[in-house]
Amino acid sequence: MEVLSVSSGDEQEHTEPFYKRAWESDERLRANQGSTRGLSEAEHHFAKRVTAMHSNWGALKKIRGPRYEACRFANYEIGSEDQKKVVDRLRDFAASKDALNRNVVLVGPTGTGKDHLLMALAHEVANQHGAVPLWVNGCEFYSYLQRESFEPGTRIHDEERVLTSVSASYFNERTTSILWISDPLPPSGVLSEFKQQGLFSVVDFRYSRLLPVWTTMNVANASEAETRIGTQTVDRLQDGALVLVCDWDSYRKPKD
Repeated sequence: MEVLSVSSGDEQEHTEPFYKRAWESDERLRANQGSTRGLSEAEHHFAKRVTAMHSNWGALKKIRGPRYEACRFANYEIGSEDQKKVVDRLRDFAASKDALNRNVVLVGPTGTGKDHLLMALAHEVANQHGAVPLWVNGCEFYSYLQRESFEPGTRIHDEERVLTSVSASYFNERTTSILWISDPLPPSGVLSEFKQQGLFSVVDFRYSRLLPVWTTMNVANASEAETRIGTQTVDRLQDGALVLVCDWDSYRKPKD
C-alpha cells in the first residue's frame, strides 16, 4: 500500500479541510468513471492520498475495535468544566497545523476516557489534514521490541528499522506519521531498564525528526511519569507538547 506525505507546501496552498477536498476529489473520479486519466499531477497525487487515508482509517478502526471505533468529541460525556476545557483544547488542536507536528500527552487516573479522546482526535485530524495515526498499546509495543531481540543493557542503534517495522502496516518513509502509544506504563512499578531504553530510543528518534507521538498515561503528573518510564523520555514527550490532565472520576462502572 502506498501512502503519500502531507507536505507543508500542499497544506499552505489549501485552507479547506481535507475532507472537503477529498469529497471534491471523489466527485471528479466518479465523473471520470473512476479513472485518474485526464487528472492533473496534483489531482492524481491527492486522489492517492484520499485512498490511502480511507484505508488507514479503516485499519485504525479495526485495530481499536468496536468499543472505540465510533468515539467522537460529540459523544464524549462532559460532566464538568474541566472536561469541557480538555475537549475544547483538543478540538482547537485538531483544526490547527500543530496537529501534524506536536506531541499530545493525556495524563490522569484510569477510566477517565483518555483513549476515547485520542480516538476522537484521530478522527478530527483525519478529517482536517488527511493524516491517520498508527496505534499500538504499551504491552504490544514492548513485545515488539523483545521480538526484535534487542539485548538488555544496550541501546537500540537501528531506530530507522524500529520505526519502519512498527509503522509498516500504515506508513512508508514519506508519510507525515503520528505514532499513538496507549499507556506505555506498566500496570504497577517502573519499566525495566530494557523497556526504558527501547521506549526512549523510539521517542528520541521521532523527536529528532519532528515526528509527533500521542500517548496516554495513567499517572497523576509528570514527576510520576519520570519515575516510571524515565526522565529523558518524559522530557522529550512533553517538549512543546499539548499536555492535558484528565483528573476526574472513572467512567467505568459495574452494571446494575
